[in-house]
Amino acid sequence: MLGLFCALTGDDYKLVQVETPASRKKVATLGSVMLIPAIMWFLIASCTAFSMFDASGTVAMLVGFVAATIILILERAIVMSGHNKMITRFRLVIGFVIASLGAVFMDELIFEKDIEQRQYNERSTMIDVKRAKTDSIYKPKVDVLQATLSKTRHSWMSTAEDARKEADGTGGSGHKGVSKITQLKLEQADVLKDELDKIELETQKINAEWDQKIAAIQPEIETNLHGKSILTRIMSLFGLVFSNWIAGIIYVVFTLFLFSLEFIVIIMKHSLPETNYERRVAAMEQVGKRRMERLVESRVLAYDPGDNTEQVRKINMELRKPLPTLFKRESNGEFETTHSIGK
Repeated sequence: MLGLFCALTGDDYKLVQVETPASRKKVATLGSVMLIPAIMWFLIASCTAFSMFDASGTVAMLVGFVAATIILILERAIVMSGHNKMITRFRLVIGFVIASLGAVFMDELIFEKDIEQRQYNERSTMIDVKRAKTDSIYKPKVDVLQATLSKTRHSWMSTAEDARKEADGTGGSGHKGVSKITQLKLEQADVLKDELDKIELETQKINAEWDQKIAAIQPEIETNLHGKSILTRIMSLFGLVFSNWIAGIIYVVFTLFLFSLEFIVIIMKHSLPETNYERRVAAMEQVGKRRMERLVESRVLAYDPGDNTEQVRKINMELRKPLPTLFKRESNGEFETTHSIGK
């Protein structure tokens, strides 16, 4: 297991293996806590892909593996980074972002049923509001048409009744038969009947349009608020949390717990004391740095600008010539004695 932990934290296994127990314990601790955010993000990504985006099991597992790998790389970079102010600030910022996102998405999974209930209530409320708004538009029109329809029907029936009485002599002039008065009343009744048919047709048309609008409200809202939008679910979650103080307290407790789990790597990195292994690595780095500095200094001191002058180059060329000898080889292969060393 120590080899796995060293691979996670980027430490040298051969050096850690021969170090003190405290050194090995710190490496094992950091390597262990690095797995917590990675496992959490594996669950977050895979469950989100499966439940919200209707991904298959294989695709969801692949998405979770990719997310966990990215988080593990970031956590590894946090653990391996040095004690530089800029790096420390960046480490805190990236840790805060990862912890916040992880806590929010984990809350989405934990409170999934509560969010669905909240969204169901929100959809029902929106359906009722939109139906009431549609009723407020169409109901006055239908009421006016119904009143006009009743009035026209009453006028038509009264006119038709007057024409019947005029024809059988029980009313009006008292003469039986179809007289001019009867014809006039029948024509008035026909006009009223045509108007009555038009009003009934218009009323049926508006009622049909009204029913169509009412019937389309629920599918439209359920299509737009399908419950698979991440931002909408987050808004529903916060709406649920801030609407009830008990739910708010429970949410805060869960969020702080999850935030701590996500931020545990940075906490451990800064809280655990320095070990002998870390001091040894720092000393090796200092020794290597000084060795390189001395090597550079020795090369600088060994360099003399006078070596590039014309006189020095000529002397160096003379020194590179072969040494003088007492004998020289002739073309016929025999040796000849010379009287001059420089010859």
